[in-house]
Amino acid sequence: MTLRLLRWLRRDAVRTGYAGPPAVIPLRRLACVAPAHTGLAHLMEERSFLRDLLRALGLEDVSPPAAQRRAVLGLLRQGGYDWLHIVAHGAPLDAESPPGAIELEDARLLPGDLIGPQAEGYIYRVRPGFVLNICHGGRQTWGLTQLDGWANVLIGAGAGLVIAPRWAVTDQRALAFTQSFYRHLLGNASVAQAVYEARRAACAAGDPTWLAYS
Repeated sequence: MTLRLLRWLRRDAVRTGYAGPPAVIPLRRLACVAPAHTGLAHLMEERSFLRDLLRALGLEDVSPPAAQRRAVLGLLRQGGYDWLHIVAHGAPLDAESPPGAIELEDARLLPGDLIGPQAEGYIYRVRPGFVLNICHGGRQTWGLTQLDGWANVLIGAGAGLVIAPRWAVTDQRALAFTQSFYRHLLGNASVAQAVYEARRAACAAGDPTWLAYS
């Protein structure tokens, strides 16, 4: 609870740098990726909450028509969003799935899928925010030559913000985090304060979900 925001990325051995965080991240056009048939009891409730909140505040919903690999990659490469929220299953590090894999409706989405001039170029120009409400979404893993993972790839490309849990989280508490975070954020709270309040809202006895988000 002391560290409301966490930033652990530094220049690497070959001087690959990370852009400093922006003072302001716009939230006018939000895209939500929520694969159906995941078995997550509160997934559609989370998607509906975001859709209703955007409509109530007059913000634009630019979610892809389906949570399928081709549609999500099209969004990432074409742009048009300034905030991306993903709620899905995330593969643990000891699973057969590749580290960091996000389970879409028809395939997996990997951090390496962002590598390329289109997706990275858009992130560098716009500095969008990313909320990955997936188990293990904030963990670092070993890559070919350095540490890898969603936070590394996104921040390395210039993303303004990445919020994700470092370990497995429960569906109900993850929903509570999302609801509180966006209500406070869109009520003019700072990101740091919104994360703080969302952790408090997700806190439940015996459930470490609330501590996972950073």
